[in-house]
Amino acid sequence: MIATPLALTGWILASPPVSAPAPSAESEVAAAGLLELEWRAPPDCPRRETVEAAFLRFVGDSPASRVRARAELLVEDGVYALVLEIGAHTRTVRAHNCDELGDAAAIILSIAAVEPEAFAPEPEPEPEPEPEPEAPSRPEPLAQTSPALVLEAEPRPESPDASPRAAVRLETGIYAGALPFGADTELAVAWLAPRARVELGGRLWTPKVARRAPSSGAELWLTLGAVSARGCWVPRLERVELPLCGGAELGALRVGVRSPEGDAVGHTLWAAASLSASAVWAFHRNFALRVGAETLVTLRRPRLEAAGLTYDVGPLTLRASLGLEARFF
Repeated sequence: MIATPLALTGWILASPPVSAPAPSAESEVAAAGLLELEWRAPPDCPRRETVEAAFLRFVGDSPASRVRARAELLVEDGVYALVLEIGAHTRTVRAHNCDELGDAAAIILSIAAVEPEAFAPEPEPEPEPEPEPEAPSRPEPLAQTSPALVLEAEPRPESPDASPRAAVRLETGIYAGALPFGADTELAVAWLAPRARVELGGRLWTPKVARRAPSSGAELWLTLGAVSARGCWVPRLERVELPLCGGAELGALRVGVRSPEGDAVGHTLWAAASLSASAVWAFHRNFALRVGAETLVTLRRPRLEAAGLTYDVGPLTLRASLGLEARFF
C-alpha cells in the first residue's frame, strides 16, 4: 500500500484531470529534470507531455527525487489498462476511460518522486522456523483514485494489436495504360493482422471512348467491372502502415458501339495480376486514410473490333488512388 502525504493528497484531489490542461514548453523542460518517462498510448489517450505537466503540478514545490518510469496504455474488450513500471515495481490500473489512466499515472509518479522510499525494494524477511502454511489470498489493492480505478499487481494484458481486426475501404482512383485514361471506384473489405492483411474488393471503371471515327460518327466505348484479391505484408512506423501487396483481378470488359446504323454491346474476359504499395495513416483507432499506387499486368489482351474501329488492350495499367478505411473490433 502506498502512503500519500496529506498535503499531496489534498493537492491531487483538488487538481483538474490530466486531460484538462495543455502542456507548455516550460513543463516539458522542468519535467526533464525530475521525470524520465517512456510513454506508449493509443492516439485517443493522453500524451506523454500532458502526463508530465500534471506530474509537475502534483509535485509542486515539494522536495522530490528523480523518477525513471515506463508506461504503456492498452485496451482489451473496451477496458483500458495502464501498466506502469517504476524500478522493480509494476502497477496495473484499469478503467473504462483512458483519461482516468492519465490521472492515475501522474499521481503514482508524483508519489514516487516525493516518497521514493515507497518504491524502494522490500527487505527480505528473516527466515522463520517451521512457518505455518497460509491460505492464498488476493493481492491487496495498492491505490485507488476513483471508484472506476483499482491498482493490482497482475500480468500485463495482451496488446490489442495482436488481435485480428476487420476493415471496409471506399476509394477512388485514376488509371492509364491498358485502357484509355479514366477514373474508377473501389469498395474493399479486409482482414487485418499485426504484420499482414488480406483484401477482397470490387472495382468499377467509368465508361470511356476508346476509338472514334469522325467520318462515320461511330464510337467504341469501354467499361470494366472486376473483383480482386490481395495479400499484403505490412511494415509499421508508429501510426503509419506501409502495405506491400500482390494479387489478381478478374472481371468483364464491356464493349459498346454507337453509330448511325445502331448501337451494339458485347463482353470479353478481363484478367490481370497486380502489385501495389500504399501508405495508411491510422489517425484514429477506427479510421485510416490511404494513398496508394498500383501496377496491373494484363494477362489477357484481346483485340476489340466493331463498326470498322479497332482497339488493342495494352500490357500494363498504372493506377493512383485515395481512400478512407473504417476499422472494427
